[in-house]
Parts: sequence; structure tokens; C-alpha cells
Amino acid sequence: MKPAFKTLTLICLLFCSLQVFCEDKRIIRYGITHQPPVMIIADKSYTGISVETLQFIAEKLAWQIEYVHCPRKRCFRLMELGLIDIMTGVIKSTEREEYLYFVEPPIIFESPIVFYFPKGRGIRLKNYADLSKLNIGTVIGHKYYGLFDSDHSLNKTMVNSNIQNIKMLLAGRIDTFIGGELDINMLLAKMGNRDKLEISTYRIDTPLDLYYALSKKSSFIKDSDNIYSAQREYIDSGEAEELMNKHLGLKPKISY
Repeated sequence: MKPAFKTLTLICLLFCSLQVFCEDKRIIRYGITHQPPVMIIADKSYTGISVETLQFIAEKLAWQIEYVHCPRKRCFRLMELGLIDIMTGVIKSTEREEYLYFVEPPIIFESPIVFYFPKGRGIRLKNYADLSKLNIGTVIGHKYYGLFDSDHSLNKTMVNSNIQNIKMLLAGRIDTFIGGELDINMLLAKMGNRDKLEISTYRIDTPLDLYYALSKKSSFIKDSDNIYSAQREYIDSGEAEELMNKHLGLKPKISY
């Protein structure tokens, strides 16, 4: 065999191998927002509860994740346009069902929704009606619970992250902010502000249903059963519980 022909043959074999590899590793575009400890972006490193769970699923299903940075509200818009494929930790709503496919069943995460106040001021909120007197910090694009989300009479200040909510509360620019107790407590501990804030007696203890959401324009909709199976394997193996413990310092109840 002539040297030139050998070289051409090797190039063809290499190209074919790369092509097969690319075909095996389907690229899924993941809308990610820096929201510790759920989604953590540090330089080119991606970690956090939702991120590492999706990384496990992607490995099982031979996917390659393309991380698309976007504020939460912008991520939803990109999903609507079909410019990204998947988001994690999404709460279902009628509005979102118009352009999102929710992978059933959801992860049921027992983390109460609570309101944070500067130390000594939590007594201001004893029931839902008391919210009408307050300036409440929320995160753009987040859903909390039905009654609160649909109440447009409340004075809500929208920001991009809970880190901003904490800083604004400590600076006196808002009266309170709403969030999940487990992840906010972990965030406060990392920021060194846990002893400066307290939780009101009014809280919402209903379990939180969190979904993997796929764009209805994404080809990955046909993989929804496989996503659920991989997710179930992750929970049943105990790895999900260990992941929670790593990021939250405790092991909350997770079911599906």
C-alpha cells in the first residue's frame, strides 16, 4: 500500500471515529443560572444539586451538556423559543405548560417556603394578610406557591438572585424576602449572615414539586422516560441524599 493511500485511509478512519463519537454524544443545551447551592457557576466549573443530578443523567444517557448562562427569566424565554433544551428545578404552572414539557413524576422535595426578616422583626408576619404591609423580595422567574404567585396586589421587589435579596434586606431596602428554607439557610451560612436574620412564624409547609422541564421545541422530549429512569436510579442509589448532604449539610426527604 502506498504511503499516501495509507495516510488517506487513516484520516478517513479517524474522521469516521470522531463522527460516531459525536453521534453517540448528543448535545443537550442546559439553561443555568448561578443560584447556590442548586446551581453553582465558578469560572468554567459547574456544580450544585440540580447540576450534578443532571450530569449523572447525562452520563447515563450518553449526552454532552452545553451550559447556557442566563438569568432565570431569560432561560424561560430561551426555552419558549427552542434555543435551549432543558431546565432543572422548575415548578409547573398553566402558563409554562404552553411551551414546556414537564417530565413526570416530579421530585418531591420537602423544604418549607418561608419569609426572612432582620433579627427581631419576624414577628411582623403572623399570617398571609400581613404580607400586604411589606415590601417583599423575590427572584425573577421563580414560582413559590399558588396564592402568593397569583397575588398581584402585593408589593414585590424582583431581583436576579437570593444573594441580592439577602444584601437588600440587610441594607433595609426591603422588609422581607421569600425562599426555600433549606437552600437559603445554606446560602446564609456560606455568606456568614445566618445570625443576622430570622424566619417568621408564618410559613408554607406543603411539599414542593420540582420538575425537569424540556422545551416543546426540543428533540429531547422523546427521552423523557429515560430521564425519569435515570433520576430514579440516582435517588434509589442514595447518591441524591449524599449530594444534598454535601451542599446543605443535611439529608432532607426526597421522593418521586
